[in-house]
Amino acid sequence: AANAGVFVAASAGNSGPNQAVAHVSPWLTTVAASTHDRALSATTTLGNGASYTGASFNATALPQTAMIRAEDAGLPGADANSLRLCFLTPAVLDPAKVAGKVVVCTRGVNARTDKSAAVKAAGGVGMILADNGAGLVADVHSVPSVHINAADGAAVKAYAQMAGSTAAIGVYFNAGKPAPVMAGFSSRGPNAGDANMLKPDLTAPGVDIIATVTAGMSQADRDAVANGTLVPSPEWASYQGTSMSSPHVAGLAALLKQANPTWSPAAIKSALMTTTTTTLTDGLAGMQNGLLPWAQGAGHVVPNKAMDPGLVYDAGKVDFIRYQCKVNRPAVVPASDCTTFGTLDQTYNFNLPSITVGGVTGTTTVTRKVTNVSGSASTYTASASVPGFTVVVTPASMTLLPGETKSYTLKLTTAGAVDGQWSYGSLNWTDGAHVVKSPVTARPGKSIAAPAELTATTVSGARMITLNTGFAGRMTANKGGLKPVMLSAPSTLIPKAVTRANLKTACIAGNSTTSITVYPVAIPAGTIVARFETRDADVSSAGDDNDLMIVSPTNVDTYSGNDGSNEAVQLSSPAAGTHKVCVAAYGGAPSMTHTLSSWVVTTADASSSMNVLLPSTVYAGGTATVGLQWSGLATGGRYVGGAQFKDTSDTVQATTVLRVDTTGAAPLAYTERAVTTQNLGE
Repeated sequence: AANAGVFVAASAGNSGPNQAVAHVSPWLTTVAASTHDRALSATTTLGNGASYTGASFNATALPQTAMIRAEDAGLPGADANSLRLCFLTPAVLDPAKVAGKVVVCTRGVNARTDKSAAVKAAGGVGMILADNGAGLVADVHSVPSVHINAADGAAVKAYAQMAGSTAAIGVYFNAGKPAPVMAGFSSRGPNAGDANMLKPDLTAPGVDIIATVTAGMSQADRDAVANGTLVPSPEWASYQGTSMSSPHVAGLAALLKQANPTWSPAAIKSALMTTTTTTLTDGLAGMQNGLLPWAQGAGHVVPNKAMDPGLVYDAGKVDFIRYQCKVNRPAVVPASDCTTFGTLDQTYNFNLPSITVGGVTGTTTVTRKVTNVSGSASTYTASASVPGFTVVVTPASMTLLPGETKSYTLKLTTAGAVDGQWSYGSLNWTDGAHVVKSPVTARPGKSIAAPAELTATTVSGARMITLNTGFAGRMTANKGGLKPVMLSAPSTLIPKAVTRANLKTACIAGNSTTSITVYPVAIPAGTIVARFETRDADVSSAGDDNDLMIVSPTNVDTYSGNDGSNEAVQLSSPAAGTHKVCVAAYGGAPSMTHTLSSWVVTTADASSSMNVLLPSTVYAGGTATVGLQWSGLATGGRYVGGAQFKDTSDTVQATTVLRVDTTGAAPLAYTERAVTTQNLGE
């Protein structure tokens, strides 16, 4: 869609305040949910003079009226909990006790609007809804209603038990409230898929959003409304969710596209992100706090500012392909595309308006490019700060003509930041008329950063890799492999579609079933890599579809669930203990047979087939070149090995896995030619 020029706004998810943000792809604009400053409220005044204000859409005032707790208004034999919650079906309120009264119900389990419908069905004329701590919501109710907080609800319930108790409910008004504040339900980051990319991108109103609804009533329903046995559905309602905030951003994008027809989806996303305002604190602790970028992204949208952002961070098809080639998505990116367009060097260099580095090893340099969309030449000056890091922006000032694009770098160097803890800062470019804001989020990484994996197809060869180092001195390494594949005995299963959650449950239980085979695998301490595969080549029928999962001793799962049976799960430097590898027959022939391929590589598997060449000295904030060599492999084999790189404390800081598949490789052939030392070096 983005390649076709279509802007896509996606919901961040409603699993907050946990770190469960959804829709993490960089071409999407992922939207969190926050509040607006409208607080539609009403006040209930009790017969004793006490008054309490809560959320309400009540349009008709209710004078002082007799009241009763739901707990005291039940039919004979009614379930106590269902009664307290004012269940509509099955009916629990006794019309003889409720008729003509205000009923005090409690929030929870059943829909809030069902509670007022239950009151009306029993002849009640008003409802006071006591909250359960989840937060006040203004709803369209069947009778005059007000939703008050839990503490006020307790006071109202205590009064309602007194003889002659009464309550009045006023008409709604806009009380106003501080805003924006992140919604508690809005899913937070960090991005579980890539620690070098911030998600969500931004936040927009997603609480108490008034929306039209479709009644969708059948003729029978209309007849029931006519005879009074069914409460009609309203034509509008108040909704909450990131599925409310995301359409706000889609609408803003449509207006921005109308005003700027040549802007790409990435440019629109950038304009919205760099012109935001920060939210207010929600009081939550730690990584759940709404002020952090994991909750609000770049901040709360300010639409009018986005019309003139000054600079934008643009991206398009080539950027998306290079990113996909970097994160190894062969299912969607042909190898030829990676050859044609190249591969992104680091995902933190994807041209997002936010800057996130999940592991700063000494020094990390981030590259960005900006385009002037203001319509006039401007000189922008940078200011940047991240606690615990020194930050250098180069160049510190840029002059851009209209439509011109220029690049800059932001260099982060650890300077007191706590290992493994995130620091939050910002980068601003300003020309006096515009302020182009980017959140900068950084975390010190381990003292060595290395490529996670290398692949090859030749029986002998060598690769040079570049490591980033955050210490000075001598680096050492453990090595293991190259180890040939081990094949399990064939296992026959009956196919059954299972979800990842169901497969994990079965895998933890550790008992094979008719559709799942469980392989317990003992992984010793110091293991370099453990890898497991199923292949289309190793199943009984061409259409067989197997899924694969490994569950750690602490029940953390790694999952592969592609179409077909080409599945792989791999753990670098895994924890010691008994892991469970599970193969599920998802779909295929009535009887499916598979063979599991496995490698558990330790230092005991070190051999002359693989060598690791290290530099004599490394430097803090520098890079080091390391060589991996292999030889003596047989054709027609699949081999796995790896190296664990250690600092001066002899602690493993990074692991690089080497996989060599010679099943399609022919012996290397050389053409004789005179070469010079210089040519050979090159």
